[in-house]
Amino acid sequence: MGGMGGMGGMGARRTYYYSTGGRARQHRARGQEAGGDQTPLQFNLAALIQLAPILFLILFTVLGNSPSEPVYSLRAGGSYRTMERTANKDVDFYVKSHSAFMREFPEGSYARRKLELGIEREFREYLEGECWRERLQQTASGADLPMNACQRIKDLWG
Repeated sequence: MGGMGGMGGMGARRTYYYSTGGRARQHRARGQEAGGDQTPLQFNLAALIQLAPILFLILFTVLGNSPSEPVYSLRAGGSYRTMERTANKDVDFYVKSHSAFMREFPEGSYARRKLELGIEREFREYLEGECWRERLQQTASGADLPMNACQRIKDLWG
């Protein structure tokens, strides 16, 4: 007979029977369930192919949105020399080039409004920090010191 006798050939499923004192249970060897002809490498390759579009989108999003330099600065300096002003709160900010800024963020555009809201939020956070510092100085010294940042917050945001 030199054959395998119906057991252990390529792709054959091994079924084991065992008993726990009650009825016999059937157990198939690991990796031998339906579609058990696949090797782990084939399974991983198939999963990778299915995930490729999602991985590509994630990679594109991460790499495509990495800003190289900020669009603006709240302080003049370096290459940020051109002063602009937000439409709502008149907060000064600085850009590299007025013409390039206007091309990328035209007045009245959604992108411009979103940017200006971010500038105003950042400026308020800066003022809140300065106001806190002014209050600490006033408390420590006991003198009536000017509270410029605190007053500017009241003027702009009520």
